[in-house]
Amino acid sequence: VKDGEFSGTASSEATQFTAVYPYTDGAQLKSDGSVSGITLPAEQTAYKDSFDPKAALMMAYTEDKSQLNFKNVVSLVKVTTDFACRKIGLRAYEDIAGTGTLSYNNGEPSIAFDSNQSRTVTLIPADGESVIAAGTYYIAIRPHTSIGFSIVFINSDNSKVYTRTSTQENTFSRSKIKNLGIFSEYPTSSWTFITVQ
Repeated sequence: VKDGEFSGTASSEATQFTAVYPYTDGAQLKSDGSVSGITLPAEQTAYKDSFDPKAALMMAYTEDKSQLNFKNVVSLVKVTTDFACRKIGLRAYEDIAGTGTLSYNNGEPSIAFDSNQSRTVTLIPADGESVIAAGTYYIAIRPHTSIGFSIVFINSDNSKVYTRTSTQENTFSRSKIKNLGIFSEYPTSSWTFITVQ
C-alpha cells in the first residue's frame, strides 16, 4: 500500500506534525519530537510472504499537515523454510527488540530501547494455526551491526531444534532486507541440532 488516510485532532496553531505506525496506546510525543512508549515486539506473528504488521514500525514528520511520508524504522530479515515449523527465532548478541523511544533523525528514524529489551525475536504461528507452514517469512528487528547471530527453527512436531550460526560481522540496515536464504530440514549436515526432551 502506497497511500492511506487517517484523521485526528490537532491545534489550529500547530506547525509540526509527527505520526507513528502502528497505533500504540499510551505513546507520548516528547518536546524534542521523539515518541516514547513504542514497542518492537520480541514475539511476532508469522505471515507467509510478509511480516507482522505490529512490528512494522514507521515514523513520519512534516510541517505540511496535508501529507505525511512514513519512513521505516526496522530492518527485515528474510527466511525461507521448506519445512513446517513450530517457531522460528533470530538470536543476536545485541538487543534487537524492546520498548523505547522513536526519533525521526532527519528522515532516518531509529528506536532506542529503555525496557523489555530482548536479544531474540521469535516468529509464532498465526492465530488458529498450530505451525508455520513452509514458505518465506520476514522478521522485524532493530537495525544494527552484529558480531554474530543464530537462526533457530523448531520443527513442526516439536522434536528437534535446528540452529545455524554466523560468526561474521553482519549489518542489518534500516529499511532494507537481509536475506538469510533457504533452510531445509534434511539433510542435517549444515545444522547443529538437538533433540528436545
